[in-house]
Formats: sequence, C-alpha cells, structure tokens
Amino acid sequence: MRLEKSYRYHMSECTWRQPVGKEIYRKGTLSVYEVDGKDHKIYCQNLCLLAKLFLDHKTLYFDVEPFLFYILCEVDKQGAHIVGYFSKGARAPPALSSTSLSDVLNATARCRRSG
Repeated sequence: MRLEKSYRYHMSECTWRQPVGKEIYRKGTLSVYEVDGKDHKIYCQNLCLLAKLFLDHKTLYFDVEPFLFYILCEVDKQGAHIVGYFSKGARAPPALSSTSLSDVLNATARCRRSG
C-alpha cells in the first residue's frame, strides 16, 4: 500500500467498526443496517460517492436527506464489512416508497471466496 502510514494512523484513531444507524436484521455473520440520510448526511454521501466509482450513470450523491439506506454487512471479530447497499425514498408517498429503489451497489469481491 502506497500510503500505509496514513492507513495505520486512521485505523488507530477510528473507532467505528460498523455502519451508523440501527441494525435491523442479523442472521449468522450477515447484518443489515438502516441509515437515514437526514440523520447521517455525510456518511450517506460517502456511500453514494463509493457507488459512483462503479456506476457511471449515478448522478445523485449530495441530496441524500430524503432517502433511507440499507447496508448489508458481513460481521467478524474485526467489525462489520460492507458487502453492498441499496437506498429508497423515505419521504415518498406510500405507494411509491415500497416499490422504488434509488441505488443498488453490490461489492462482488466480498462474494467471491475460495473453498
């Protein structure tokens, strides 16, 4: 790693070991967290910018307040590792909010395992 010193400093200072928000589901080593874009704006903007690396057509990454983000994580003794996420409109009319997804990101590198 080119910036290993910066990475090691960050790991020593950062105490976050799971996503912000609340854990709404857990089975085995998988957990799902619900994060409200209105309450955790910077965190959700960073999630959207991460998705922008993989989705060329993604244009919405600063206006996260009207969305709920659902983050799928794989949990081990070091903490929760993001596998993917999706978002949906939190303040949309009920007919639209249950059927309309805004974002989907699946980190396939976490899915490919040997053995």
